[in-house]
Amino acid sequence: MTGLDGMEKLLRDIYHIPLIEGTKAPGLLMIAEPGQGKTFAMENIVSNNSIIVNDITGWGVESLLMECIEDKKNYIAIPDLIKVASRPASFKSFLMLYNILLEEGLERVQRFNKSFDAKKLLGKPINIGLVTATTPYNLQKYYKEIEGVGFLSRQLTVSFCYNKTDTEIIEYNIIHSKKIDKVTMEMPESVDPIKVTIPEESKYHSGISRLASYLKKVRGDKFKMRALHQIKSLLLANALANGRKKVNEVDVNELFTLLPFFFVPLLHNSTGKHKDLFNLNPASDSEYYYLRDMMFKESHFGNGKKYPFSEYMKAQKTLRAMGLIEVRDNIATIAKLGDEKTLLKEG
Repeated sequence: MTGLDGMEKLLRDIYHIPLIEGTKAPGLLMIAEPGQGKTFAMENIVSNNSIIVNDITGWGVESLLMECIEDKKNYIAIPDLIKVASRPASFKSFLMLYNILLEEGLERVQRFNKSFDAKKLLGKPINIGLVTATTPYNLQKYYKEIEGVGFLSRQLTVSFCYNKTDTEIIEYNIIHSKKIDKVTMEMPESVDPIKVTIPEESKYHSGISRLASYLKKVRGDKFKMRALHQIKSLLLANALANGRKKVNEVDVNELFTLLPFFFVPLLHNSTGKHKDLFNLNPASDSEYYYLRDMMFKESHFGNGKKYPFSEYMKAQKTLRAMGLIEVRDNIATIAKLGDEKTLLKEG
């Protein structure tokens, strides 16, 4: 899908996470400027294990829980969080309820004529993931409410934009009424959670740690623990999405290509030594395909390719600023975290 290939890949992994034994559906918050594809992505890159609603309250989420359970839905998808956020009182109850659903899970619902015990019904608390989107402006506007209840720290927060080439293609398609095919992801049918494993080889332990370190770095996190949990879930999901029940090197390298989307300029300090990060543009498919070229020896830039060489140079500059790559003598390598320059190292 033009300009959204990287996000389609990431959404595919996100939707596979709750199908795996020992995992829970996470929250995903997508941040993009108006007209940069967030609502389009939510409405046109869909999964059969999610329910899409345009507006909802905490009460509405509770009302949907039984429907989610009966229809085996793992996610509630809200294309634009602004409608939910525009009602302060109900927005707070929505955030607090979703904190529970994403963390320990909801054990019991008791509201007047509505009552059910999740442990009796399912044998475990209810965990329903959230996929939603908003603009940088609205995130700033409601930041106090969102962060005040710890909601943001429980989300996988990503940011993205269209590059110049994709913008021109999208504008052409709109002018000429080109049909855009909807992407519907069909999740594997399984009554029981699917067991997916990570090899016990030390290089995979090292790879997980390094990916988590890069994720911590691009997000500006203080600690690494949450990133480690999230990287493990994404690796398992990527393997399952690729039709495997065991993680391999492809999954590690593919996950690295998605890390630029976890860079959210707005969440970095606007002053001090890292102020340039605050002013950096979010990642686009240019950064995603630059890393694919690097990790898989593909070729998407240059004459007759997906993108012109000018997009390659912009992506290189952005990835260097994010701290994901180093360039010496016109050769790009993964940025050093220690003395190694590969994601997977025997140790």
